Amino acid sequence: MARIASRQRRYIAPALGMAMALLLSGCAAGKISQTANQVPAIDGSSATVNGLGIRDARLATTSDLSYPVGSDIPVLFWLSNDKLEVETLTGLSSTSAASIELSAPLQVQGKSLVEVGLKTPVTATLKGLTEELHYGQTIPVTFTFANAGAVTIKLPITIPPERTEVRPTENILPEHGKDIWFGGGEHAEGEEGSDAGHAESTTGGVNETSVVDDSAASHG
Repeated sequence: MARIASRQRRYIAPALGMAMALLLSGCAAGKISQTANQVPAIDGSSATVNGLGIRDARLATTSDLSYPVGSDIPVLFWLSNDKLEVETLTGLSSTSAASIELSAPLQVQGKSLVEVGLKTPVTATLKGLTEELHYGQTIPVTFTFANAGAVTIKLPITIPPERTEVRPTENILPEHGKDIWFGGGEHAEGEEGSDAGHAESTTGGVNETSVVDDSAASHG
C-alpha cells in the first residue's frame, strides 16, 4: 500500500503544478496582454460617450499638400449605438472652422452602425477653415448628441492611397560596369595590360641572358 500511495503522489504533484501554471497564465492574460494596447490601423480618430461610439473620424483627403485657409472639407466618420434607445447627432462644431454643417439630423437606431461619408444620405461639411492644415496635423471637432451629450476629438486628414504629386525617381545605386570576371571592365583591361608587360619583360630577360651566354662562349 505504501508503494501505491507514493506512486499516486508522484503523478499528482506534476498535475497540480500544471494546473497552477495554467491558472496563473489565464489570470495574467486579461491584465497585461500583447493586444491590450493595440489600436486599429485606420487614419481616423475614435471616442465613446455614454454608449455612443465615434469611429474612424477624419477629414477627406486633398490632392494638394494641405488645405488652405477658407477651405470647405467633408467630414467622414461612423457612429455606433450600443444602447437600445435611438440616439440623434444634433450638430458638429470646431474652433478651427466657421461652422460644420450636417445635411440633416442624423438618427442612429439602437444596436446599429451608421456611416457619414461623401455620398451617404446624411453628409457633414466643415465650412471656412480658419488656419492652413497640413497632412499630419489635426483640428478639434465636437460631436453633440441629443441624449449622450458632447465629446471633442481631433480629426486628421485622410492619407491618400498614392502620392498627391509627381516626384522624380532618384537612382541611388551606382551604375553597373562590365563584368570584371570575364574580360570586361577597366579592371580586367588593366590586368591584361600588366600580364602583357610582365610577359614582355620576361622575354626580354631571356634574350639578354642568351646574349651574355653567347659572348662568354666566344671569349672562351
